[in-house]
Amino acid sequence: MSPHGHCKASLPRWNRQSGNVLVELAIILPLLIVLTLAVVEFASIVSDYRVIVNQTRSTARYLSQRVPGQDLDRAKCLALYGVDGTEPCTGTPLLPNLATATVTITDANNASASQFAQKVPITGGSISVNLVTVTVSGYRHDLATGSFLTGMFGGASSITLPPISVTMRQAL
Repeated sequence: MSPHGHCKASLPRWNRQSGNVLVELAIILPLLIVLTLAVVEFASIVSDYRVIVNQTRSTARYLSQRVPGQDLDRAKCLALYGVDGTEPCTGTPLLPNLATATVTITDANNASASQFAQKVPITGGSISVNLVTVTVSGYRHDLATGSFLTGMFGGASSITLPPISVTMRQAL
């Protein structure tokens, strides 16, 4: 007891540490924000990659049911816009920069011997098949975070995905 008859109350424990919590938050919060933005950016890149892989696969499947050299322009339209439209191929691309990507179609009509009349072993001999390869290259993914995370990606504001290629057996 104090000389005046009052009990001397001590400050609550949380009140003495509130400054420490604020300092810890100031240190951790920027790291959490950068980590969250990096995860969102990575998810966006993976999402774009999945769209391109699926469209490349769909285009190769479309061409595998055609004779070599048939409907190549329609197939490119399918790869970029998601529809096997009529000429000229117009519309909104599936992804923002997909229209500037290069779609390369290689089949028995326009390729070297590697695509034409491949021998495939079967029971009792072999058969010849043609192959069709669809490649999408040069797709540039613009970073959603702009220049905020450029240090993580080497100072770039966009990332160019590696070529995505699918090969399927084509009708003879």
